[in-house]
Amino acid sequence: MTRLCSIPKCGRIHKSSGYCNRHYLRYQRYGDPLARSPYKYKVVTWLKVNSFNTQDECLLWPFSKLPNGYGQCENYLDVGKGAHRNMCFLVHGAPPTPKHIAARSCRNKLCVAPKHLSWKTRNENKKPLL
Repeated sequence: MTRLCSIPKCGRIHKSSGYCNRHYLRYQRYGDPLARSPYKYKVVTWLKVNSFNTQDECLLWPFSKLPNGYGQCENYLDVGKGAHRNMCFLVHGAPPTPKHIAARSCRNKLCVAPKHLSWKTRNENKKPLL
């Protein structure tokens, strides 16, 4: 019989000290298996506050970056790790179809300005700027 994590409703397989890997790492790091990273709250707060930004200039992502140069965000809204994708979800709602991506009008990889983001298909995103 497989042992499960002792956290209610977790359902993951036991790793050590009665916890799954995720809860065990939180227990080691913060002394509490239910603790969350303060960094995540800082990022989420920054996204929410700046989702009301109405300026025309680029709003550059100040946190970590992915190896491809795009802003990195935890999978905050279950839409991926791209900061621009999370901001687009906050501002414009869910993508119309699974084929839509978060596209920027400015082509700056670190820009998360709400006015620069929209949901487009890959073909629409490849069209040159005028």
